[in-house]
Amino acid sequence: MRHTKLIVLALCLGFSASIAQAQEKRVEVSLGGGWTAPNSEVRDHLGDGYNFNFGVQVNVNPIIGIEGLYSFNGLGDKRISIPVSPTPVGDGVPTDFFADMNMQYGTGSVIIRAPEGTVRPYGLIGAGVYYRPVKVTTPGVGYVPGYCDPWWYVCYPGG
Repeated sequence: MRHTKLIVLALCLGFSASIAQAQEKRVEVSLGGGWTAPNSEVRDHLGDGYNFNFGVQVNVNPIIGIEGLYSFNGLGDKRISIPVSPTPVGDGVPTDFFADMNMQYGTGSVIIRAPEGTVRPYGLIGAGVYYRPVKVTTPGVGYVPGYCDPWWYVCYPGG
């Protein structure tokens, strides 16, 4: 008799759990974060970093949802030494320059999905914005010779 009560209790709990899973959540929140490992020359120029993601999805009905996402990726700092001199003609003294970059983006989407089933295929339509500032700083003062960066295909005049 004791085992029968446990079995009935387990079946009732399992049934109520399946009913709770069948109900659609109105608002879904997602958080994420981790290590960012850029590939190729980005890693050589700025190194590894970290990322943080935040998203909210509002389910209008079982078929349509509206989603907003924000992501921040911070990459490592890079230190290079460039000769700096007080005059354009003089010999330079190696001076440290520091580069720092992050990448941020936000998206807004409308999600259209199958209303029910074990596998629910979906599609989305949306737009986003992207922001990637690169900051270079140095404690040095003086003339810096011109520099060409083969990775960005850009040359910078001295000054």
